[in-house]
Amino acid sequence: MSIKKAIILGDVHIPYQNNKALNIIYQILKEHKFDEIILGGDIIDGTQLSKFPNYEEYELELWQEINLFKNFINNLKEVSPKSKIIYLEDNHFSERLKRYMIEHPELKNLIKIDLPVDKVIEYNKPYFPFGQRQLGFIHGYNSNKYFAEKYTREFNHNLVVCHTHTFQHYVAENGIECYGIGCLCKTMKYLRNKPHRWRNGFGVFIYDTKIRKYWFETYEIKDGYCYFNNKLYKFTVGD
Repeated sequence: MSIKKAIILGDVHIPYQNNKALNIIYQILKEHKFDEIILGGDIIDGTQLSKFPNYEEYELELWQEINLFKNFINNLKEVSPKSKIIYLEDNHFSERLKRYMIEHPELKNLIKIDLPVDKVIEYNKPYFPFGQRQLGFIHGYNSNKYFAEKYTREFNHNLVVCHTHTFQHYVAENGIECYGIGCLCKTMKYLRNKPHRWRNGFGVFIYDTKIRKYWFETYEIKDGYCYFNNKLYKFTVGD
């Protein structure tokens, strides 16, 4: 079949995930076939690895966050067993862990983390699904108001980024476009009730290998509701 599909999920920030949003994701994965599930980074919050103060009501140890991450992966595999899972390295977990290990070399042989995914992509090295080179995926590193415009100036191909927790779509004069896809976490307390642009959501990438054309769409999840593929999905207690 010439049509390939991937869903991209970013910024879950376990243990601060939005369970209503994840419930919707599981429903969609169960009902629709995706060749790949791209995890766009910051799936684990990495609270214990951070140098910034934590404003949440509770903290978990790193191993507890990792166990929750593994449970999340198991849930994805249960509802979508044929999908390959691709993990994009990030700043909250991957980069923080590298820095932490440099600062604590005595732990080098004691901490070994095996992420239960099919492929890991180096931090901000673009990942191109299905052999195409038209649209790449990275976690991202810029989060200002005009991040999508900035990326079109830095890359010579179309790009999807996470990191910003918000939606954005910018098309440059040369035709290069950049998307932001939103997040799957709760609004965190470190925002201190200030205005923000965070939105829950995800993206879907469709590629026709025969005509070598792609389509990309973003979808918002609002308070446990999402309209996807002509159907309204809603959070279901107990699922």
